[in-house]
Amino acid sequence: MSRWKSITIIVSPYHVGVRNIRVGRGPQALLNAGLIQNIKQTLPKEFALNVEEISSVQTVPTEIEGDIGRSFAVLRYISEAVRKAVQEESWPLVLSGNCMDVVAVNAGLNQVVEGGSSKGLISGEKTREVIWFDAHADLETPGTTGSGYLDGMGGSMLLGEGFSTLLRTIPGYTTIEGRQLLGVGFRDFSGFEERKIRENGIRTVGGNKPLNCGCYSADIASALHDDDATGLVDCVLHLDVDVVDTSVGRANEFAVGGGLGEQDLIDCVALIGEKRDVKAMHVASLNPGYEGWENIARVAIKAIIHVIQKVV
Repeated sequence: MSRWKSITIIVSPYHVGVRNIRVGRGPQALLNAGLIQNIKQTLPKEFALNVEEISSVQTVPTEIEGDIGRSFAVLRYISEAVRKAVQEESWPLVLSGNCMDVVAVNAGLNQVVEGGSSKGLISGEKTREVIWFDAHADLETPGTTGSGYLDGMGGSMLLGEGFSTLLRTIPGYTTIEGRQLLGVGFRDFSGFEERKIRENGIRTVGGNKPLNCGCYSADIASALHDDDATGLVDCVLHLDVDVVDTSVGRANEFAVGGGLGEQDLIDCVALIGEKRDVKAMHVASLNPGYEGWENIARVAIKAIIHVIQKVV
């Protein structure tokens, strides 16, 4: 029997702090594609389904208006929303625009542990890993990025590199170690990011494998087995939908070939649900302005449902 009493969908429709532009339109697109109906069909009768939208954000007075200030305001709101859900014994499913928002999802779980109100639902931070599905490593920093794109730095934020003062404004934020990050589907990254993966002991199941033949799930099974020996027993599951191969559809403007097929993704998340206690799931980076986005939404919803079936 599940220890959770309900599921809360936390909707954060922002791209770098601006509402309903580009990937900020992704959360509503997933809802419009039938996510709620599919979840309701999956849940036991005693399970409630809640939807909480972060309808507005307010930066703090010390921040200068801009992408960075607005984005960190969103991160603070997400952390608080995750904390609130878990304290109410509701499993958090976060839909947002940006990948870096997973930093706030993890922080929200930490808040519950720090507050002593976990009710056995959330374990300590050092036993939790972040399993990161993405075409990109997102390990740039303010000192290495050539584009200045803030959402290419989420992995580094988890590791505590860059924006140290602002990161400390996120309730519950603490760094993770490289061993606590498992990347799946990475195939588009810089030389700096490649070195960072190696030097920080970040484990990866790389992209560019044959589609839908079990290669990805076999490699994930091996990685999770290795993690067992280091005491990692639960996880935050992060799904950037551009991990899916472009032959299925185009998730956003940064999508590249060499990704996971539909069955690859389903097999992987089902395996993770069996081997790990998934404490929260984060789905990001869907831009419904690109050809085939409906297929990407369908596959993402299918993946979400497979995870929820393991949670409840």
